[in-house]
Amino acid sequence: MAGNRSWRAGAPADSRRPDALRPFLTNWADIVRYFIRSVEADAAADGTAETAALLERLLSYPEVRSVLETRAPDLAAGPVLPMRFSKGEVSLQLFTAIATLGTPQDITVEELRIECFFPMDADTAGILRGWAEPGKAKPTR
Repeated sequence: MAGNRSWRAGAPADSRRPDALRPFLTNWADIVRYFIRSVEADAAADGTAETAALLERLLSYPEVRSVLETRAPDLAAGPVLPMRFSKGEVSLQLFTAIATLGTPQDITVEELRIECFFPMDADTAGILRGWAEPGKAKPTR
C-alpha cells in the first residue's frame, strides 16, 4: 500500500453502491458528488491503473454520471458535509473526519487513513449513545 492512495476508496465505495446504504442516505447525490471528486483527485495524483479502475467502477453505478452532470445545489457553506440517514422513524446526521498517517515509523501504515463518524446534532448523539448502552435494542436490518 505504500504510496498507493487508491485503496482508501474501497470500503467507502461499497457504501455508495445502490444496494447498500443509498436507500437510507437522503443526501446521496451530494455525497456522491464530493466522493467522486475526491477519487478523481486521487487518480490524478497517483496515476495508477488501480485508482483509474476504481473510478470507472464508481462511475458505472446507476445514476452516478447523471448526478455529476447536474449542477449541485448551493449548500450552506460549512466546514463539513453532513451525511443524512433515515430509516423508519430514525434519522441520523453525521459528519466524517479522515486522519492520514503521512510519516509513520512503520512503512506498512504509510498513507493509512482512518475514518471516524461523529454526530452533527444532539438527537443523533442521543440515538447513538442509546444504541451503545448494554441491553438496549439495536437497530435492525
